[in-house]
Amino acid sequence: MVRIGLYLSLIISLLVSFNAWSFDKLTAKVDKNPAMLDESITLTVEANASLPREAFDTSVLEKDFKVVRTSVSNQMRKINLQESVSTTWTTILFPRTTGRLTIPSIKIYSIQSEPIDVLVVPVSQASSQTRNIFMTTSVLPETGYVQQQLTYQVRLYLAVELERGSLQVPTVDNVIMQQMGEDIESTAIQNGKRYRVIERNFSIIAQESGSLTLPSPIFEGSIRTRNRGSFGGLFNPSKPVNQIGPEVNIDILPIPSGYTDNWLPSEFVQINETWSDDISNFTVGEPITRTITLSAIGVDDSVLPSIDKRLPPSITAYPEQPQLTTVNKDNTLIAQKVLSMALVPSREGTFVLPEIRVPWFNTLTKTTEYAVIAAQSINVQPATFNSTMPNALPTTTNSQPGTVIPGPAPVLPWYQQGH
Repeated sequence: MVRIGLYLSLIISLLVSFNAWSFDKLTAKVDKNPAMLDESITLTVEANASLPREAFDTSVLEKDFKVVRTSVSNQMRKINLQESVSTTWTTILFPRTTGRLTIPSIKIYSIQSEPIDVLVVPVSQASSQTRNIFMTTSVLPETGYVQQQLTYQVRLYLAVELERGSLQVPTVDNVIMQQMGEDIESTAIQNGKRYRVIERNFSIIAQESGSLTLPSPIFEGSIRTRNRGSFGGLFNPSKPVNQIGPEVNIDILPIPSGYTDNWLPSEFVQINETWSDDISNFTVGEPITRTITLSAIGVDDSVLPSIDKRLPPSITAYPEQPQLTTVNKDNTLIAQKVLSMALVPSREGTFVLPEIRVPWFNTLTKTTEYAVIAAQSINVQPATFNSTMPNALPTTTNSQPGTVIPGPAPVLPWYQQGH
């Protein structure tokens, strides 16, 4: 078996060597010249031999072009009893800048193609009447703080009938990115031309401060053409299309110098409480459940701080595991932390539940503010029976009283009032 493997390897090596030896022609061409900055250029490289896929190294193109993908095909032709073979690489490129760019000479083994000069013109120089497909990108707000949610919006404009398509939005290191809801479709008229608009929104949360570049989104698909084909045009042929959107550069601001509290950047934060019973009914040994809800917009739940659980010594708390939830409402993240605890007093008397104060940084006013539950007094009545232990403590369940978000986006009073 070892010998058979060695013989097969030798035969393959001889075949490759033979193909390489018979290889003497390499051509390269592009499908358009000039091209616009956001349009794809299809580079076709053809060799007159059967060569391995990796023989063409596309890294030589990376200086002036973004290489999207490369496909390879092998063909065998027989004309007048003479056989010929070829290998064709088809590479989708996007120019990195405008001006005169050069597709360098492609070298495979000792054979080289001729270089190609490509003129890339800005999008603004193109006639709007010929723009059947293009993309726009934006970020709101245009700058933000580390761990603050920003909304990244990608819009695809189509003045042609789309047969199929996919949108690729590259991920970025140290950035939490997720799509917000479903795609939104609408129509728009620009320069007298009607477009179908497909909008996709993403939340982005940078984990580090500094300059942040969101790479260009790429659309790949096919559109229906209006050319009349066979059978009187019963079957409309499709045409592949590739489009790239502009990059977005934003500044991510650091935590302000001297800020020492837990970092919670938001436009609005609130904290409130609910009780399972009237707090005037506090009785020695009997539990009453207190539910505290901390809500913040424009962040995810990972930055919500812990909630102060200090209590007077004569009151014992039986806390449940905090519940964390983040939902999307109108392209804005709303994060909530819900903490429920059964409070059981061990003796009668008047006690003060301490103030709960959560600091947060207002990204609009750029000041530190506080979400507060004020201190409050409770009167504990003597037990009905001579027992200071609760007859039945509440069990921990997944169902919580109060203002827990139940899945769909909550409608909060402060959110309805203009936030």
